[in-house]
Amino acid sequence: MADHSKTLLLSAEHDEMIHDMQMDYHGKLIATCSSDHTIKILLPQANGQQSQVVQTLKGHDGPVWAVGWAHPKFGGNHLASCSYDHKIIIWKETSHHQWSKHYE
Repeated sequence: MADHSKTLLLSAEHDEMIHDMQMDYHGKLIATCSSDHTIKILLPQANGQQSQVVQTLKGHDGPVWAVGWAHPKFGGNHLASCSYDHKIIIWKETSHHQWSKHYE
């Protein structure tokens, strides 16, 4: 049986502990969240190359515990984040690899 697994090298460049990591529905983007109050959007690279951070999202006032991608049928890329600050933020990709708050 052939081994079709691939290795991804991730360096999310967070300053503190990473609490969650989620790959989007199509496997084209990865979101990570951390105690440093940020979310990082990464572009995974093939063949063992380092993933690239395309944007750092800032909007929480406490450690970010979890992230989750919406199904693509909801129109565009949407990402939810929740934090120790008791906020849930919905982020939307407004243009190619550019994100902004959609709902707070």
